[in-house]
Amino acid sequence: MDSAKIRIRVGNEISTLASELANRWDKVDMDPESKRHRYLSAQVAICEFIGSTMLERTDNWDWVEPVLRRYLDVTLLEYREAREAGNYESALVRLGRIRFLQMASRRIADTRRMQLFANERKECLSDYRDLVARELQCFLGEYNGTIQRLEAEAGGDNDIRQLMALAPVYLIRDISKKLRTLEDVKTFDESLTDYIETETERYCEARASGDRRSAWAMLARLRFTKTLIRRLANPQRREWLALLETAPPTRH
Repeated sequence: MDSAKIRIRVGNEISTLASELANRWDKVDMDPESKRHRYLSAQVAICEFIGSTMLERTDNWDWVEPVLRRYLDVTLLEYREAREAGNYESALVRLGRIRFLQMASRRIADTRRMQLFANERKECLSDYRDLVARELQCFLGEYNGTIQRLEAEAGGDNDIRQLMALAPVYLIRDISKKLRTLEDVKTFDESLTDYIETETERYCEARASGDRRSAWAMLARLRFTKTLIRRLANPQRREWLALLETAPPTRH
């Protein structure tokens, strides 16, 4: 992996870890003498050090992983020495750094995680195409389940609800066809945004003219497209989809 890609890889993972630490920090007891507070403080400090010092460098980024490993080795040694000396407060601080460094090293080395980040995902068109295809398949399952449930029910508003469940299905088929000839991720993302703008205008026109049935169908397609964009931009969801793909089949 070249230096620029390593920089992006490290930056993404450190930013993600910083966000995770911030969420934990909000929930921790703010007593500076508590063990949890000292443990997290050590992790926040090492995260800030990497973020503010390492990420500002512009030289060859091949040094990042070896430096993290060496720092981890030194911290492990300090942790053992503190334990042997009975200095458990110092050992706790070292333990917090060790856990952070181990997590950071594993994530940075795992190139599969590039699928979780937009700026890395765009460089791998086949992975992005697979991601969109999986999301479209999930949508089809959700809409088909809704359609089947509505067909089995009786109710005055079922006709509209069935229409709103069916309308995105045709759009999904169109997107699937475009996906096969996709050459640029940015163009695809922009096409979704353009579709939302165009469909919103058509939706407003249909409402103004009293064409309620067309308006409902357009509204359903708008909701689908906006949800698709949110899902594609959600790294946690991409991770969940990857786990589903690699999970062994369930035996009944």
